[in-house]
Amino acid sequence: MSVILPCKMLKFVQIIKFFRPKTIFSFKEKIFYTIFWMAVLNLLVIIPINFSIGSTLIGWLCVASIFVYVGIYYLAFHREKFFQANILFFVFTALLLAYFYFEVGGMQNRVPLYFIILGAIVPLLLPMKWQWKAIVLILLAILLLAITEYFFPELITSYPDEKLYIFVDMTATHIILTYTIFMIIWIVKKSYDESIKNLEIKEKLIMQKNSILADYSKELEEKNKELTILSQSKDRLFSIIAHDLRSPLCSSKTLVELAYKNEYPVESLKDLLPDMYQNFNYVTNLVDNLLYWAKSQIDSSRPSLKRIKINDFLCKSFEELQIIAKYKEIEIHFEISSTNDKCFFCDEQELLIMLRNLFSNAVKFSYQRGKIVVGTYVSESFLQIYIEDEGKGISPENLLKISNGILFSSKGTLCEKGTGLGLNLVQNLMKRYDGFMQIQSKEGKGTKASLFFPINLLFDDVKRTNALSDENVNFV
Repeated sequence: MSVILPCKMLKFVQIIKFFRPKTIFSFKEKIFYTIFWMAVLNLLVIIPINFSIGSTLIGWLCVASIFVYVGIYYLAFHREKFFQANILFFVFTALLLAYFYFEVGGMQNRVPLYFIILGAIVPLLLPMKWQWKAIVLILLAILLLAITEYFFPELITSYPDEKLYIFVDMTATHIILTYTIFMIIWIVKKSYDESIKNLEIKEKLIMQKNSILADYSKELEEKNKELTILSQSKDRLFSIIAHDLRSPLCSSKTLVELAYKNEYPVESLKDLLPDMYQNFNYVTNLVDNLLYWAKSQIDSSRPSLKRIKINDFLCKSFEELQIIAKYKEIEIHFEISSTNDKCFFCDEQELLIMLRNLFSNAVKFSYQRGKIVVGTYVSESFLQIYIEDEGKGISPENLLKISNGILFSSKGTLCEKGTGLGLNLVQNLMKRYDGFMQIQSKEGKGTKASLFFPINLLFDDVKRTNALSDENVNFV
């Protein structure tokens, strides 16, 4: 008993697996699966009825038909010959219905209903070129059967009179047909809903891909813009090195060489000293800017900061820088009361480079005997150090170039030349402090150039001077 029972259970499991194939996934396979069970269930219902009323031939034909349908099912889902199985199902069912038409009452029986189902569903499971042929064959078969019944009524076996047979036969027929139609409509609707859902998912994926492509395109555009600016900067730098750096050195060298060879009176050199000083000052500033600009392009690390007392540093720095403004007789005014007794963390050399560039620009574009204001302001978020002049100002077009990091140069009020590298250098250095440079200007009214440092770099020297040392600290 213990051996027989597991064997029976194994056979049962195999039967279940046979009728529940894993390959029923497509729309056509689901429809075929439904009408297969409709045909089998309908035959299972009419088999006992036919045996009970003595129609043994029809009963055994129904039994044989079940085996034929199972074979077609096997061909479709286990041998994966779906097309051939559909053809066999269509032909065999049409022949079987034609036989039943003559044996059980002709038009009075349920057979025409099955022809309707066969003509409406089965052709859809066939390839496109077979569908119209199949429906035409079904229509011709119905017409031929009806004409045969009309002209040869003796070929039609009367529909059985037993009430029980009529009741069971008609009830089962309508239930099975109703269920079959519902299942087919449900499969169609479900397939349609799945198609819509898949379409929405695809559209969403396409939109996401388009969004990613748009981001990539925007990023690529920004990279191209940066490359254009870098290319322009490179060309400008070569021009600076080839001309702006070499010309003043050659000019000064010529004067010294003439004096050395006694071809130019040494006493007369005193008259040229201011111009020579301007040349050497220009060259020195340019070399410093080139070095720091190169460093800012290569080294993106945070600067090493040192505690600086703001007002003392500004006064000392501009005392050294005022010689730049001396030849234009420009006055320097300080408005730095907001930072009395305050310190902040900064690299002294970098801050001096930035202030010198802003101040040189202010002097360059100021008029004779003008005024330049050096000031500070403390807000909730930033420490502002600004240099304001009353010079000729900057055009909106040039302001846009400065904000975009484009190197260019304009002549000053006395035709002073420049490289345009200074402001670009200031912008790059300020990024190292998480700060920024801002330039406000109106043509003919002057310019205000400001450096904005994060407020966390600032502290009150009176309260914290004992807690801090002059040692270098790392930027956080």
